[in-house]
Amino acid sequence: MAVTAVVYVSVSDLARLLGVSRPTVYRWIEDGGTADDGELVFLTAWRQAGQYVIDPMEAWDFWEAYHGDDEPLPDDFEEFLVDYGLLEEEEE
Repeated sequence: MAVTAVVYVSVSDLARLLGVSRPTVYRWIEDGGTADDGELVFLTAWRQAGQYVIDPMEAWDFWEAYHGDDEPLPDDFEEFLVDYGLLEEEEE
């Protein structure tokens, strides 16, 4: 039987990986952000022991919806996804 680990990140960790401030991450969770197409999008997060936790794949989906094709994933976040097997490393 295979066991699959579930990976969540904290607001602080996600802020560091995306190169944004903690208040920005909280704002995306609580108030959403306006995507390039004008749609309001929210970062999905759950409360665990009084703190928000975020599924990195949800964060990736949010990033793509919020930024569209205009801004690639920050390198630190992409490296994190690769390290945890959530994204395949691109061949050079």
